[in-house]
Amino acid sequence: MNTQQADFDFSSEEFKDWVELLTMIEETGGQVPCTNYPDAYFPDKDGMDGNAYEVALAKQMCQECPVVRDCLLFAMKHRQAGIWGGMAERERDRFRMRMQVR
Repeated sequence: MNTQQADFDFSSEEFKDWVELLTMIEETGGQVPCTNYPDAYFPDKDGMDGNAYEVALAKQMCQECPVVRDCLLFAMKHRQAGIWGGMAERERDRFRMRMQVR
């Protein structure tokens, strides 16, 4: 029997933060835009850049989300790929660098 262990550490800070974010989402009744159109939030999957319309749509939907701030903070802290909190990964990297300079 081949049993493989998951590479994810369920005792990690990232996992705890993820559970916290999911709890916040659940408290909204699950009414977050990314659950309705998840493909728009990960335009770089499979090496594809995605199209500008989907990226713009994802960012716009984020602005209407009740957990946008928490989502952005999670992505900044754990360096997530895709659109999180209304920003793409490169935008978050530039934002992070600007904040470190000050």
